[in-house]
Amino acid sequence: MESIKEFKYVYVNEDGTIRELTKDEQEYLQEEFSPGDGARPYIKDSYESRTPDKKIRGFLERTKIPKHIEIAKAK
Repeated sequence: MESIKEFKYVYVNEDGTIRELTKDEQEYLQEEFSPGDGARPYIKDSYESRTPDKKIRGFLERTKIPKHIEIAKAK
């Protein structure tokens, strides 16, 4: 049986749940962005990190997911 390689990032939804990324989101995160580019993705430092407008949503490294939270499939 072949193992499926997991993508490095997941997405934290507004309600705090976590889901796998779609192919489009994976491609977006693999693009090169300059630090000043306003279109670059928001990568959270930790699960608890918030956006400047106090939202919990954002991309998160898979290794930083709290152990008690399950990962849903991409929509």
